Amino acid sequence: MENKFTKIFYGFFLVAAFVACKPEDNIKTQVPQKTDTVPTIDWITIPYDTFMMGSDMNENGHEYNYEVLHFVVLDSFKLSKYEVTFEQYDYYCEKTGKQKPDDNGWGRGKRPVINVSYYDALEYAKFMNCRLPTEAEWEYACRCRKSYKNKYGKVQFSFGRYKPFNTGDTLLSDQANYDGTQPYLKNPTGAFLNKTAEVGSYKPNALGLYDMHGNVMEWCFDWHDYIPGFSDYGNIGADVNRCIINPKGPTTGTEKIVRGGSYMTPAYRCRTAFRNRVIPTYSGNMVGIRLVSDM
Repeated sequence: MENKFTKIFYGFFLVAAFVACKPEDNIKTQVPQKTDTVPTIDWITIPYDTFMMGSDMNENGHEYNYEVLHFVVLDSFKLSKYEVTFEQYDYYCEKTGKQKPDDNGWGRGKRPVINVSYYDALEYAKFMNCRLPTEAEWEYACRCRKSYKNKYGKVQFSFGRYKPFNTGDTLLSDQANYDGTQPYLKNPTGAFLNKTAEVGSYKPNALGLYDMHGNVMEWCFDWHDYIPGFSDYGNIGADVNRCIINPKGPTTGTEKIVRGGSYMTPAYRCRTAFRNRVIPTYSGNMVGIRLVSDM
């Protein structure tokens, strides 16, 4: 009897073991797969305002043919708090199969993405359901200075109130990542890192935007216009009654605007009004990306 019951017991045991080892149950015992973490963009809201774009001819470094003062009206928009990082751009490359850009051996992660062309920047912006800033949007956000009102509430502007940098008349090497061995005017010399720094390594401007001066130049939407606010806009100059509303530059051109200066540039090229331009296929280690999201 014992052998009979023993055989029956072992038979039930084998059936139970077989049922317990179903493939579905094996899946439950596997280590969970890493979830797909989408890098997020931090935004700063830039309010509707009117401002004077360009620089006064008395500003040291002013370029007469490129920085003509003219009034601009901008609608509200959101600008990314930081320059786009390798972490954010690498995710895009992984999702689209695009080749990741070289980091020059400086590291990836929180450093600003480099070696991206205008077209690379444009495609990334589309992937993120965003766009690139216009030159006017970029300058206003960097300057972070609004229009002025007198005691009667009337809007007024003063050429002398705009400073070369959002830090004032000075830009020191502990305020931005640029070539500190080439300071602005008689400002003291400082450090020259000769490479990018992680975004947010320096204090933000009054709007809360980081690295608007130095680190990497940033692609703008606009084609280069020789004298914005002057030649193509009917000699507007400093006539407050003839503001340009949400300008986007010429419809065609050969070079795209880049703004802000980089880790390689002297201080005067980091000025808020300084306008640099390169061909859109250029992809170098001094140019990166900042995004805009419409309100």
